[in-house]
Amino acid sequence: MFSLFTANTVVAEIESSVTPNVNEPVIIKHQINHFIDTTLEQTLVELGIDSLIIDSPK
Repeated sequence: MFSLFTANTVVAEIESSVTPNVNEPVIIKHQINHFIDTTLEQTLVELGIDSLIIDSPK
């Protein structure tokens, strides 16, 4: 079964213009929702981040 969220596939590659820095965490999405089945909340807590803004291109 093909999924847009399969790691290490062409459609899941990170756009070169927004490549993360060496020590920057990368959160892998497994579903459309940013929060379900990811390490996002755990990562934010570990980094002491209490606010997050998520934006997307129009």
